[in-house]
Amino acid sequence: MLKKFFERIYGGQEGWIFTAYKDNRTQGGEFGHKKYENTPQQIDIMLEEIFRYNKKEYCIYFTPHLFKDNTKGRVKNNSLETKCLWVDKDKGRIDELQPQPTYCWMTSEGRWQALWVLDRFVDLETAEALNKQLIEDTGGDAGGWFAGKLLRIPESMNYKYNPEQRGIWMWDEGPVYSPQDLARTHKTEEERLVDQAVADEDMPKGMLSFSDALMKHGRHIPSTAWDILENPPKTDKGWSEKLYDLEKILLKAGISKKDVFSIANGSPWNKYKREGRPAKDLWKEVCKASREAPSDVPSDAEAEELPWVDLDSLMLYAERPEWLVEDIWMAKNVGWIAGEGKSYKSVLSLDLALSVASGNPFLGKYKVRDPGPVLMVQEEDPVWRVAHRIQTMAAHKNITGVEVSAREDDLLLKIKKTNVPLYVSCGGRLTFGDANKMDALERAIDSIRPRLVILDPMFMMAIGIDEFKAGDITGILNVLKTWRNEYECAIAVVHHYNKGQGADTQKLYGSMALYAWSENSLLVARESRDRNLISIRRDIKDSPSDDKLGVEFHDIDAEYSYSIKDLSITTRAEEIAHCLTGLVGTDEFISLKDFTNHIGVTEKTAREKLKEMEGVGLVKLERRGQGGKMYIQPTKTLLDNPGENMGLIE
Repeated sequence: MLKKFFERIYGGQEGWIFTAYKDNRTQGGEFGHKKYENTPQQIDIMLEEIFRYNKKEYCIYFTPHLFKDNTKGRVKNNSLETKCLWVDKDKGRIDELQPQPTYCWMTSEGRWQALWVLDRFVDLETAEALNKQLIEDTGGDAGGWFAGKLLRIPESMNYKYNPEQRGIWMWDEGPVYSPQDLARTHKTEEERLVDQAVADEDMPKGMLSFSDALMKHGRHIPSTAWDILENPPKTDKGWSEKLYDLEKILLKAGISKKDVFSIANGSPWNKYKREGRPAKDLWKEVCKASREAPSDVPSDAEAEELPWVDLDSLMLYAERPEWLVEDIWMAKNVGWIAGEGKSYKSVLSLDLALSVASGNPFLGKYKVRDPGPVLMVQEEDPVWRVAHRIQTMAAHKNITGVEVSAREDDLLLKIKKTNVPLYVSCGGRLTFGDANKMDALERAIDSIRPRLVILDPMFMMAIGIDEFKAGDITGILNVLKTWRNEYECAIAVVHHYNKGQGADTQKLYGSMALYAWSENSLLVARESRDRNLISIRRDIKDSPSDDKLGVEFHDIDAEYSYSIKDLSITTRAEEIAHCLTGLVGTDEFISLKDFTNHIGVTEKTAREKLKEMEGVGLVKLERRGQGGKMYIQPTKTLLDNPGENMGLIE
């Protein structure tokens, strides 16, 4: 039956059949392709492998048209003409598949796939246009019209469910159609009315940008609309429904069609942009939505309801912050690994990634409390540099592989596997504005369920986004927190300081919204230009501390070598003395506020040490003005020999 099916849909055309295999026995599922020439002999081999892999708990897929080149991808410009149209239908009723498909099979309970066989081959442009019409008419998956779409092998086992489900043929002898039979030649009355409305009301000029429309309507946008905006598509399904729901919710909230268009146009659910269709098609849909009574949309009061928790629930609430890496990073926290250039931020992030994945202490000192998988996206360093650093770090951490023996052609191979769940993507050109790449990252997070995700660096991923505009940047930050909440992982973003003065918490390049977003950050500074000594201040909301960790790197290339230094401001006044002697002389004063902004500690901590230093004659303190603001002046004793005099107060 299947051989006859494939021979009929491919119609004797020369080309390559692409199949896909997804291993449901492993976490996330291994996914790969197999390719066969469209000949009777190759189809026999393909069917034999399909049956064999399906019995091994692989889900098996095929494409309903052939490809030109087996070395190129499952993409449109590698596709041949097709003799079939296709629909993937995940909800509704099977009798909605009209006109009757030539083939229809159930892939699981309440889900079907169907093919309409044509009496001649058509190019892929025509096939995609006809597929879109069939999808609209049958209620099929809105994103399934494109060339290269994968369909399940009829009658194969579907291991997506527990227990698994077997596919069932619904029918296999439906009519054969000409392309004209399936082309929609008459528009409905509703379509004619909407077309007329659009013709009478051209798209307005001077539309707001997406971010400006969000800022304009901010608090008036219902939470149900924010849920759609902040949760981009995870699959190629449901785009049409989500986009239309978003439009109706916004219109009901009293937002004008013009501004609804701006928000819908910039939303992650904009199917028109994905499909390369003109903006006027989206405007037409907004006009249509404005004419409907959105009775299925919650009222404004319901949409804006706050998540109240009563006292009894609060009294019983038991979850507390836990360490992912002790004294360094909290589990399920988001934040920055940030600092000035050449301050070893990427080295630190790589050590953190390898430590969490392997369970080895971070920097050889800080215990990993909850080791597990780590995903790292690296968009600055090439893969060879990342690989080399990983190798030197692994040797330093004594990470050795497990030998696996394999015999091939009587040659005994010994392969070492580390079994450390660290996954690095280098040079994948991930940007926050690329919905497809962000979808790919979320799919990886959903599949692997990491303890930690590291994105390095921010400036490479924020191309096209104004980091100084809160309206532009908060959308990205909200997406990252949504992922943290949904997948229960910590997220660290590597970022740069700007070149201005101020406390380290004020130096993040971009809007103040960046720092407000952070729950857990490592703020890195270069302590010495002639030595590779850095300081790390840990800015952790659930475990505040002014203590600084010092690390001096001796080598990161031939070997991974460093030493830990004590830079704790709460136990030594050396750093205060060092900064004072570099900022002011004996005839100058500096305000406590300006000084703490420069050194990056709280006024309370600095004030305590300064009073100790005043008691032994190292500084002079004055209070000035109505509020009694403190000013500091180093004495000649301190300036003459700061190192030796620090022993007076240690």
